[in-house]
Amino acid sequence: RHAGAAADAADAARLAAALLLLSAAGVHTGAVVAGEVYDEPAPEDSLPGYAQPGSEMHAVVENMSVAITANGGTDVLYVGEGLAVGDEATLAQPPVPEAEQDAFARRLPFAWYVERADAETSSVAAPDAVPDSAPPVVVTTPEYRGTLTRQLTGYERYQVDTGLTDRTLVVFVNV
Repeated sequence: RHAGAAADAADAARLAAALLLLSAAGVHTGAVVAGEVYDEPAPEDSLPGYAQPGSEMHAVVENMSVAITANGGTDVLYVGEGLAVGDEATLAQPPVPEAEQDAFARRLPFAWYVERADAETSSVAAPDAVPDSAPPVVVTTPEYRGTLTRQLTGYERYQVDTGLTDRTLVVFVNV
């Protein structure tokens, strides 16, 4: 009779300890997620909600999807020092290497739509490196808008504003 009571007391103590640990883990997880979701957005955040578009993107995404459908080779070319990476393959799977995080963050949110379209990407550091037969979609920053407008005749130009970081991408689509 005393052995059964001792076993019940030990089981109760183990159960209480397990519940305490699970509760602590749950509170910690909740605090971390809340911190990522509700704090000031930054490019190094593990949840990149800061990149949500601040403007309508339906037209540019629809035209991009149509433009790359029959293309063979590079579908989307990123132009500019801040958008260029050494090896596009490093962005194919998370985590993004630390050396490429700034460029990847500057591409958002457009990079998500490019990925969803299963587009082949490439990048160059300057407009003079854009090939004569440019891919159907070219993405850059406002500083190269004028130069690329002159280079990419026949392309429609769109401006994509991000919601929280006040960044702008300029997207050219050959329609």
